[in-house]
Amino acid sequence: MPFSNSPAPLPLSSHLALHRTPFLVALLVVVSVFCVGRVSHLHAADKRPPARYAALLQSGQRFQGDELTEWHSTAGSPKLDGQELLGDDPFRWLIDRRLVPMSVQPPARVELFGGDVLPGRVLAYAEAAAHRFEPAAAHFVVEPAVPLRPPQPAYEPTVRVAARAVRRIVWQPSGRACPPGALLERDGRQVEFRAVRFGADFVEVLTRDGRRRIEFADLSELRMPARDFWQVYLEELATLAPQAETQLLALETSGGLRMTSSLDRLRIHVQGNAKDATRWYHGLQPAWSLDMLWVPHADVWRRTLLAPHEVPLTRLEPTPAPDRADVASSSAEPRTAETPRTAAADTAWRVDRNVRGGTLRSGSQDYGWGLGVQAESRLAFALPPAAAGFHSSVGLDRIVGRGGCIQARVLLDWLDAPPLRTSPILVGSEQTFDTGRLELPANARHLLLCVDMAHHNRPPGADPLTIRDQADWLDPLLELDARQLPSAVGQQLTARIPAWDGWSLQPFDGPLVTGHAWDELAPSPGRFLPLIGSQETPLRLTRRFAQSASDRWLVVAASRPVAGGPDVTLQVRINGQLAGETKVPMHNRSAPDYLPLVLPLADYAGQEPIMVEVIQSAAGAESAVAWRMLGTTEQLPMRYELFEDQAVITALPIEAATDRTEGQVEQPRIVDTDRASSGRAVLLVPEGATARLALTRPVPIRERPAWGEYRFLRIAIRKPGGGRVDMTLQSDGGEPRRYDAGMGDLADRDTRRLWGGQFTDQWVVITRDLYQDHGACDLTALDLAVPDGRQAEFDQIYLGRSPADFNFLPLPAGMAK
Repeated sequence: MPFSNSPAPLPLSSHLALHRTPFLVALLVVVSVFCVGRVSHLHAADKRPPARYAALLQSGQRFQGDELTEWHSTAGSPKLDGQELLGDDPFRWLIDRRLVPMSVQPPARVELFGGDVLPGRVLAYAEAAAHRFEPAAAHFVVEPAVPLRPPQPAYEPTVRVAARAVRRIVWQPSGRACPPGALLERDGRQVEFRAVRFGADFVEVLTRDGRRRIEFADLSELRMPARDFWQVYLEELATLAPQAETQLLALETSGGLRMTSSLDRLRIHVQGNAKDATRWYHGLQPAWSLDMLWVPHADVWRRTLLAPHEVPLTRLEPTPAPDRADVASSSAEPRTAETPRTAAADTAWRVDRNVRGGTLRSGSQDYGWGLGVQAESRLAFALPPAAAGFHSSVGLDRIVGRGGCIQARVLLDWLDAPPLRTSPILVGSEQTFDTGRLELPANARHLLLCVDMAHHNRPPGADPLTIRDQADWLDPLLELDARQLPSAVGQQLTARIPAWDGWSLQPFDGPLVTGHAWDELAPSPGRFLPLIGSQETPLRLTRRFAQSASDRWLVVAASRPVAGGPDVTLQVRINGQLAGETKVPMHNRSAPDYLPLVLPLADYAGQEPIMVEVIQSAAGAESAVAWRMLGTTEQLPMRYELFEDQAVITALPIEAATDRTEGQVEQPRIVDTDRASSGRAVLLVPEGATARLALTRPVPIRERPAWGEYRFLRIAIRKPGGGRVDMTLQSDGGEPRRYDAGMGDLADRDTRRLWGGQFTDQWVVITRDLYQDHGACDLTALDLAVPDGRQAEFDQIYLGRSPADFNFLPLPAGMAK
């Protein structure tokens, strides 16, 4: 039949069929809907909702389950539907599918070097006090924006975050990128700085134009200068896993909290029924936190458990991949992970989320961590010398469905280098590519991850639109050489012990003994104590001191929180001579207090800088101790000297104590005399005069005083002319506390009588419980006045935690010789 542009006439049957078409179509639709409905009903009957939990074991086995049990005790063995989670094949990650993690960062937060995030608002900054009796690193005080519930109900909801670990502080989101070494003010201005110093509620920065002081309330964001991630990681391991053996436990909550700690620094608390998982609270102490963080188990979206030599690539901040053309010569240093981006920057990337903020899922599987990217994507990660291997999967995220068409490459150092691994062309989200374990040479400096838009050579039927090229790097993991790690971590151990700040640990042979002990005596929310010792070779710490007037005592304080094992001794040598020695005491609930080794430094005043050596004996595998203090101080932790033989005194105006004119009253003064209660001098206050002893800092008066806090006053008074003396305690922000001693009427109803006898030429020693009289306060000064009866002499004016602390007056003979 020849081809024709005119249609052939249809037979009669065909015309009838065409007229019946609407009826037949309607019939087919009804039948189809009925059949589809029946099939859907049958499928729905068989289809079950996904299990609550998904997990990946370290062997690579995946499994799911609905019931998490036996994680209500640190000594327990948690199970998911009966499957061991911490057995011979522990979990690598575990996620709770019922929780929806945040798709964006919390609005107010503290970001830490290493990837952890604490949602909350920075309230204040606290310096590392030079003479604190329990040294604490300089830190920020943060009001958390997520539930943190320690076992004790009486708890201040703040977290102390070590300042050195802070990478970025956001008070109020600005929507702008803040580069390292810069801050954003709330009015939109960006300030780049060369140096930064923090005050209690402000920051002072040095810029090209000079110094600027900015209150926290005026800041939107501040980003600290860059630090090398691998140095940060070694410091973290020195705290969390000092022997590089225990596994690191990290978690993320639905409220945006991310923190990394270790199994050795995990505690568990249950409120009520232990079988009810909503009543479990898991406590972890990251290296950056000075306190425990108690997280409700029900809020934890994801947990990861990895060995110290296994580092999720998401902990590093990626940068654009370096190109040889960007470097002046091949000998130049490649850019590190903290280098600012260049014009060859990658497109969007997200940590542990796809590019739209959702959780990572590809190839019909969930993943524990990863990077969501939009092709074309070029990301570089700085490698340490100990880098040994890399493993990842890559695929299009489930959000693209059957769309997208990409190809992925893994390279080293340069974009034009031969790939270590190249994926096939991936179309749609149902397939992923496993790179396998890739060996990394020791001289590699950067790991490069590239995702290309494979559209010029895409297979037939592939997605023609590049907008759906939204890919994920799935569970990307860097492996370090586990043999090199203990030595590298060991070089950071002095930073692990706050009391050792400024001291040098001398090289030694033999195994260390390290660990963590729960501090039974710490207030809520609690903390872990780092332990350190040596099995075979004594530890030797050295420091050269240039003495100042405030270096009156050397305090050496260490304790053993756990009983058992042979004694550990501490020996102190000054300028090569033995100055003191003590056995390390116990310190736990059965022994809540102990005395440190205290050495007076008065004999060395005016000499050249002194060399101090502290030797901790080796005592086998159970020799680790917890260090509390090692340094010089002006005051002792158990006793505060207001006056013995010297003090800074101020004569208050005469009108404050009497109506006499200034010319008729002598001024108070310190007088050398052989009639002193102890020592060689007394504080003499003439009739009508008032002397003020100002404290160098506010001194806490507390019911249960710790070191550096006090409760009792001890004072010696001699007044040959009889009459009375008045004493006023000045406090920080409080009303004055008034006392008198002697005979006669009280000055007013607010005055308490210290002693009611007749003064003579003999010394009267009085001890008073200040807390019982006035409650908690912070003393700033002591005023001594003589209203009548000629002059009075004062001596041995001390504060103590208990009357027993005065037994060592005038010198601490029971502590050191």
